[in-house]
Amino acid sequence: MGIFNKLKNEFGMQDSRHALLELVKGKLTTRPESHTGEGIFYTSGMVDRFSIISGSLFYRRSRQNRSSQTGESNGNWLVEVEDFKDVSGTTVFMEIHPKAPQTVQSVFDLHANDAGGLGFNLTQVPVKLARYDGEQLVSRSQSRRLTARLDRFKEVVFDFQDVVTIGQSFADEVFRVYAGRHPETRLSWINSQPKITQMIQRVRSNTLAQMTTA
Repeated sequence: MGIFNKLKNEFGMQDSRHALLELVKGKLTTRPESHTGEGIFYTSGMVDRFSIISGSLFYRRSRQNRSSQTGESNGNWLVEVEDFKDVSGTTVFMEIHPKAPQTVQSVFDLHANDAGGLGFNLTQVPVKLARYDGEQLVSRSQSRRLTARLDRFKEVVFDFQDVVTIGQSFADEVFRVYAGRHPETRLSWINSQPKITQMIQRVRSNTLAQMTTA
């Protein structure tokens, strides 16, 4: 069946790209009684390049700009998604340098905001995966797609790599409405264009103004 079709059918998702977005967030499984849904997330972070070909999608995640001390990418991952000829099943490619400095513990620590890396509390979400067929990120429905299930984490980092602009409604739904409903989840962002940063700061300032008025 293939991993993306399996997830799409199991959770009633719109299409394979929606399934990929949820998979990349982590903590997604069709058999919670058997496993946690963290395996693919952590494995993709331990190698230097991780690729999945399944159905009509080719997904690749490559480590960029290593830290000389920890070997981690410090949030800089090159994420690529391409349409592919429809294939059966799932193929996974993993590549790692023989002298790669990252360790299993360093990857666990990167996604834990508690001492010792004891919990999977932090996820990083490539915002461009919420965009289908070249569409712009402008609507509240797109933002709800992006933020689905993120209340399972204590911290979420949105990666705006390859996103040129976002609409006011999209930004407002994520950084004011969602943030207001889930104060227990800390939201931050990286790799944003100046005008995206300005848009986010504008809607966040509206939240602060409302709190001051109240």
